[in-house]
Amino acid sequence: MKPKYVILLIWVVICLVLALLIQPKSNLRSRQNYKTFHTTSITGKIDSARIAYRGVGLRLSDGKEFYFFPRTDRLLNNGNIFVCTAEKGDSIIKPAYGDTIYLKKTSGEVLKYTFMHF
Repeated sequence: MKPKYVILLIWVVICLVLALLIQPKSNLRSRQNYKTFHTTSITGKIDSARIAYRGVGLRLSDGKEFYFFPRTDRLLNNGNIFVCTAEKGDSIIKPAYGDTIYLKKTSGEVLKYTFMHF
């Protein structure tokens, strides 16, 4: 085997080992974020929405922050991706233990998003 292939193989093995070590911590964080999101009644105005932890990080104007994994659906939200649709000033409503989050746009349009459960 040529030396450059040996070095490449070593890097691939190191990356795989690191990925295997990091994955359980990531899954635990996702479950904890889901539990907080699912059990909380959420009502407020959006300060920011961004991609975070392979899902959406949502910050409200009162400083509360939530992480969840919304589903895009043609019937519920016209195929609009949550993180691309939610804007500062829009409102969010989700009852505790509810399975749907409501995004009320400043225009008055209401979009519904279900989300992944862990």
